[in-house]
Amino acid sequence: MRQIYGKENIKVTTIHVGEGFEEPGVIIFPDTSEKRLEIIWDEQQKPEVVKLRGRKSVWHTEERITLGTSLKELEKINGGKFILMGFGWDYEGAVVSWEHGLIEEKYNKKPRFLLGISLSPKTHNYDTSVDGDRKFSSQHPVMQKINPEIYEMSVSFN
Repeated sequence: MRQIYGKENIKVTTIHVGEGFEEPGVIIFPDTSEKRLEIIWDEQQKPEVVKLRGRKSVWHTEERITLGTSLKELEKINGGKFILMGFGWDYEGAVVSWEHGLIEEKYNKKPRFLLGISLSPKTHNYDTSVDGDRKFSSQHPVMQKINPEIYEMSVSFN
């Protein structure tokens, strides 16, 4: 990895995985937000999860899904609605079902990996009726109005 990205672009550390838990891993390009990648290792020192976090990234899927992609853009790519969690907690905006859409067919039915996506409002000034540990359709009127964007993407390898 150091030969590919350069020793100065690799930071061995722990990666936040939610609810106060961390796992050993590395950050590639830790000082360049748009290129930053977080990698969590499995017991055999192979990548288990690769994460992107933030508002913008050079990394993307074939369909150009990336940090900053909006809910409405995801609906277009997916070919319809999907289900996500409410905002304002550790798992805010996590997509929990693609409702048998194109994203599920392409990414989450593969035996090799799982694509995880979480969205959040672009501002803290939004209708909080979509907050909390509850599921919402992407078609919910408040979700459509605030049109949240991806702030975290992950690929989990099986």
